Amino acid sequence: MQAKYGIMIPKVDNLGNQLTSLAEVAHHHLFYGPLKVEGSYIDPDKLGQWRDESPEPHDILVVYAEDHPEMDSQMKLLASQIAEVANQWGIFVTKEGKSGIQSWIVDNPGFRPGEPAEDLALAQRPSANLPPASDSPELTSGGTPPPESAH
Repeated sequence: MQAKYGIMIPKVDNLGNQLTSLAEVAHHHLFYGPLKVEGSYIDPDKLGQWRDESPEPHDILVVYAEDHPEMDSQMKLLASQIAEVANQWGIFVTKEGKSGIQSWIVDNPGFRPGEPAEDLALAQRPSANLPPASDSPELTSGGTPPPESAH
C-alpha cells in the first residue's frame, strides 16, 4: 500500500533571508538518490505555521511511496537534513497512509537561533565562489560544494 507524505520546506531562514529552492533540491534527491518513490511534486508558496510562530512561506514536497516504517524514517531524515541546512528549529512532516493521518515535527538539535542558514541554502550567498543552487543537487551541510560536472 502507498502513503502520501508531505514535507513543509521553508522559503526563508529564521532571520527572514530568502532561501534557494530547497524543495527542488529535495525533489531531485528523492528521484536520483537511494529511495524508491512512486512519484512526487512540489506544491509551491503555502503559508504555514505551528507552535506559537508567525506564518511563514513554505513549499510542500508531496511524495507518494510505500507505506513502510523505513520510508517514514527516510522522510524524517530528509526533513532533518533540510532543517539543518536551512537552520530551522524543526520541519513539519505529514503522512496519509494505512494508519490514517500522522504528523511529526522533526526537531533540529543543531538549531542556531539568531544565525542565518548555511551559505549553500541562501539565495544571496556571500561567496561568489559557490556554484548556483541548481548545480548542487545534494542536501549537505557545510563542507565543500560538489564539483561542477562537464556537460
